[in-house]
Amino acid sequence: MRWSSALTISRQHVKALEAGSTEAAAAAEALYRLAHVNAANCDAIADAGAIPPLVALLTNGTGDGREWAAAALQKLACDNAANQAAITEAGGIAPLVALVTNGAAGGQEWAVKALSDLTCNVANETAIAAAGAFPPLVALLTNGTATCQEEAARALSNLAHDAANQVAIRESGAIAPLVALLTNGAARGKADAAAALNTLAWNDANQVAIAAAGAIPLLVALLTNGTADGQEQAAVALSNLAWNTANKVAIREAGAIPPLVALLTNGRAVGQKWAALAFRNLAAHNVANEAAIAEAGAIPPLVALVTNGAAGGQEHAAAALRCLAFHLPSKDAIREAGGIAPLVALVRDGAAGGQEHALFALGTLAWNNAANKVAIAEAGAVDPLVALARDAGGRLKATAVKKVLEELDPAALAWALRHRKRRDYPLLLAAGATIPPGADDAYLRKVAAAGGFPTYEKAHRQALATKFVAKAFPCLPTDVTAQVASFAFHVGYY
Repeated sequence: MRWSSALTISRQHVKALEAGSTEAAAAAEALYRLAHVNAANCDAIADAGAIPPLVALLTNGTGDGREWAAAALQKLACDNAANQAAITEAGGIAPLVALVTNGAAGGQEWAVKALSDLTCNVANETAIAAAGAFPPLVALLTNGTATCQEEAARALSNLAHDAANQVAIRESGAIAPLVALLTNGAARGKADAAAALNTLAWNDANQVAIAAAGAIPLLVALLTNGTADGQEQAAVALSNLAWNTANKVAIREAGAIPPLVALLTNGRAVGQKWAALAFRNLAAHNVANEAAIAEAGAIPPLVALVTNGAAGGQEHAAAALRCLAFHLPSKDAIREAGGIAPLVALVRDGAAGGQEHALFALGTLAWNNAANKVAIAEAGAVDPLVALARDAGGRLKATAVKKVLEELDPAALAWALRHRKRRDYPLLLAAGATIPPGADDAYLRKVAAAGGFPTYEKAHRQALATKFVAKAFPCLPTDVTAQVASFAFHVGYY
C-alpha cells in the first residue's frame, strides 16, 4: 500500500476514534492491522494524528477497545523512536500500566509489549517507573502467559539501566521470578531473564541478591546449553556478577570457565566479547581463577580476539590478558601464544580504551620476566610507547611511561640503541632506563658521567637558567628561573 493511501485510510479511522462512536474499537483494530503491514504505514498512522485518540481509547474505552488500542500503540512503538516519544507525550504510559495491572490476558500481552518497546527510549525509564510499573511487571513474571513473562523480563532489563530503578526492581521482588524464568522459561524467556539479571547486576547489592537466589548455576547451564542469544546474555550476566568477590569463586565452582572458553572460541562476535569480559572480571584479584582460566585454554582464543576481533572484543580481550598476566606461568604462555605483537598493535592503532588495556597488559607481562621485556621491545613497542608518552594526555600518558617503559628496562633502551632511536633516549632515561656499559653515544656518555639522568637533568636546568633565563629576566628569583627553564627547554634531553 502506498504511503498516501495509508494516510487517507488512517485519517478515516482517526475520525471514528475521535467521535467516540461504538465503532472506536473496530477503528483501533483496523489501525493495528494497517500498522502490522510495514513501517511506512506506522509513519502514516502517526502523521494522521492517531496516537492521542488511541491513548484516549486505551484510557476510557471498554475491554475490546482498550485491547485494540494497546495493540495498535505497540505496533506504532516498535523500533520507532519518534512514535515512542509521541505515545509518552500523549499520556500513554499510565493507561498501559493500568492495563497490565487489571486487564484481561490479551490486553495484558499487548500492554506489556507496548511498555517493553517504550523502554527502548531511555527518556521513558523514569516515567514508566513513576507510573508504578514494577509491581505489575513482576506479577506478570510470576503469573503471566509465556509471552507476558518474556516481555516483562525484557521491559525490566531495559528499565534497569537506570540506577534508581535497579534498587526499586529488586525491592519489588523481581529477582526470584526472573531466576524461576531461567529454570522454566522457553528459550527466549531464559535469554530475557538473563538480560534482566545482567542489568540488575550493575548494582552491588543486586549482585549478592541474584547469587543468593540461585542464579549462578542456572546461568552456567544457559551458557552451556542455551541458544546463541541465551549464551551471550548468560555470559554478560556472569561478567557483572563477577565484580563481587564471593561470586568469582561461585562462578568458577559452578563450572562456568569451560563453556566461556567455548563461547570465546566458537561464538558470535558479541558472545566472544562478553566471554572476554567475563574472564577479565573473573580473573581480577583472584589467583585461583587466573590459574583455572589459563588451564582451561583461554589464552589462545583471547590472543586471537585481540588480533582479529572488533574494537570492543579487542579491548575486553586485552583487559583479560592483563589480568591473566599476573599469574606467573601465564606470562610465558601469552608470549608463546603470540600475544605480544597484537597487544603492541593495539597500543599503536587502537582506540583509547583498547590502548590503555593493552598498555597495562604489556606492563604486567614485562614485570619480572626478562624474556617478555625483550619480546615486547622486539615487537616494536618502543616507538608507539614513546609517542604516547610525548603526545597523549592524562592517565594514558602516565600509564605509557610508568607501567610499561619502566618495566621494559633494560630491553627498551637496548632496542633504541640498536635502531639508533636517538630522540627516544632521554624519555627512556627519564622513565628509569639503565645505560648499558660501553654505550657508544656521546649523549649517553655525558649522562653516565654525570651520575645518571636525574643529576644530568638538574645540572642542565641550572645551566640553562643561568645562561638564558636569568639574563632575560634578571629580577626573577632563582627557583622561578629554574621553572622557566624547565618550561621553555627540553631539559636533560641534549
